[in-house]
Amino acid sequence: MKNPVYTEYKRARIIGIILIIALSIFGAFAHYLRAVDDSVLQTKLRLNSASSQIDTKFSALLAYATALQKTAQLKLLLPVPPAEISLPLLSFTDAETVNVALTDIEHPLSAELNMLQQLQPYFDLVTEVQPFISNIYYISEQGYAYNGLVRWPDYIAEQILSWQSGIDQGTTYNRETTFHAQFMQDQSVLQVPLYEDDKKLGRFLFALDLKQLLKPVYALYANTDLMLLDQAGNLIPHSTSRNLPQIDQHLIHVQRLANTPWSLAVLEPKTSLFTSGLNMFVWHLVSYLVLLSILFFLMHYRFKRRVVSPVNRLFIHIERLGKSDVQGVRHIPLGWNDIFDKVYRLTQQDKN
Repeated sequence: MKNPVYTEYKRARIIGIILIIALSIFGAFAHYLRAVDDSVLQTKLRLNSASSQIDTKFSALLAYATALQKTAQLKLLLPVPPAEISLPLLSFTDAETVNVALTDIEHPLSAELNMLQQLQPYFDLVTEVQPFISNIYYISEQGYAYNGLVRWPDYIAEQILSWQSGIDQGTTYNRETTFHAQFMQDQSVLQVPLYEDDKKLGRFLFALDLKQLLKPVYALYANTDLMLLDQAGNLIPHSTSRNLPQIDQHLIHVQRLANTPWSLAVLEPKTSLFTSGLNMFVWHLVSYLVLLSILFFLMHYRFKRRVVSPVNRLFIHIERLGKSDVQGVRHIPLGWNDIFDKVYRLTQQDKN
């Protein structure tokens, strides 16, 4: 006699194995997604923390620039001192350095020169107050520039002339402070306009050494590829924490800075992100397979021993009784005595 319980038992075993594999893959995949999400979240937290520190530095820079701007407007009102003082100016017209005396009241820059002489402490102390500011320059609308030094180094004069000729002149009339990603070699610049009422007098240029500005922040994230992007999303080359790898093999996370039009970006290797998640996937897959398999085979073994085997012996018992075997099976499974006795009595009643 064919045992339908045993047939269903074998079918359930196959279904159970399939379910174990499916549940293990599902659970491991859920952990994989969680691992990738955690990795991305950690990157964003690092990015937010770094951007907050950079914003703090730019806030100090803007505060210093605003203080200089307001002080300059006040200094314009002061009378010209009688002392014989001259300032070296770079002329954009003939690309030469000229010395102009403050007492030359006929010169169109007379008021501005007096202001610059009064602001000399700002030029002298700027690198001590803000180490990432390489220098301050003043560019007058009259076509002259002042660098706060007793002379103009040739290489600086050449670079500022080149930058001035290449800048969009429309941006020079902006009444707000503006950032330019490219200035001199490996420098960016903060441009602060100077107005007297509605008349544009000139603008202060703060030459920024971004590597110096970002150095303390990048030191906290030594194993992270950080960089600054300009308002167009282009990389500012002299803002990278180290030599960049192949960008197309990385994921990029971007955080907009609060006090500048720039953004802070971090590169994360695709292989690093997905490999760590893949390792987690394999680990949890094996763990789930082992644990669920042990549980399944223990329950499988118990079901076979306590249900399938007794039912099989019951079928044998019925077959023997049907063949006039008075006793049937000799060893009755534990807990099945009542069923075997009832089958025996029913068989005897049928014979009588």
